[in-house]
Amino acid sequence: MKLRQHQKKHKTESTIALINIVFLMLIFFLVAGTVAAPVGDLVEPPKLETLPIDMPESDLLQITKEGEFYWKGERSNLDELITRFQGAARADIKLMADRQLNALKLVRILDKLRNAGVKDIKLITIKGGE
Repeated sequence: MKLRQHQKKHKTESTIALINIVFLMLIFFLVAGTVAAPVGDLVEPPKLETLPIDMPESDLLQITKEGEFYWKGERSNLDELITRFQGAARADIKLMADRQLNALKLVRILDKLRNAGVKDIKLITIKGGE
């Protein structure tokens, strides 16, 4: 007598558990994500929609609309900055210029900084255009 063997039915796995885990991770990273601290109200930077803010204030050069310089939160002038960067082996800075600063003036400042030895200048903007 031959007995028919029962075949095990393969239960298909539900993807709902996977979707729930991914959704919970998404919510976790949205809530737990870090937000950069405000850098002060001396300068109102230009606004773009694609650039994030992630800059330590320690190496930030701010230029106000009147053309005043603030390096690491302290007032400075262009000649002092040029002297500081000429002695540095590799100078990289983050620059935040006021949106009302004359563009031609900004280009001249950037040229002077490059000639002084600044290798990498990152122009910082605020996310969220108008």
